[in-house]
Amino acid sequence: MTATQRYTLLIIDDAAADRAFYRHCLDQDIQRHYNIIETGRAEAALSLWQQEQPDLVLLDYSLPDMDGVSLLKRLVAQPHGPCSIVMITGQGNEAIAVQALKAGAQDYLCKDSITPEQLRHAIGQALNHNQLLQKIQQATAQLQAAEAALRSD
Repeated sequence: MTATQRYTLLIIDDAAADRAFYRHCLDQDIQRHYNIIETGRAEAALSLWQQEQPDLVLLDYSLPDMDGVSLLKRLVAQPHGPCSIVMITGQGNEAIAVQALKAGAQDYLCKDSITPEQLRHAIGQALNHNQLLQKIQQATAQLQAAEAALRSD
């Protein structure tokens, strides 16, 4: 039997009830365990992003101090290893979804229709995406090192 993996997850949502719902859904995940960090404000999220280096972020579009797409752009501009971001919003708007995906979100979910299974699936897919990115980065670094070694001979 393989050990269950543990991931650090940052939930950014100003609605405490929604954060509690996400936490409950993730507590039921039998494949993964999460160290969950929460905030309801964008500025606090930026600090937590730097301090905690999360593996994944669940990001609400409507925050009191900044919209989610603007925060998403600021997060992906920060120096940090691969981190997937899933945008969640109560405003099921295609334009927002396109903006979020173009800005770097791996997925987009609507609050009013989200199920625990959909949330866990989206997070699982985003974490798998993260792992693939890390493997690509490692392979690229190894190739570059091998190429440099060959050139120096």
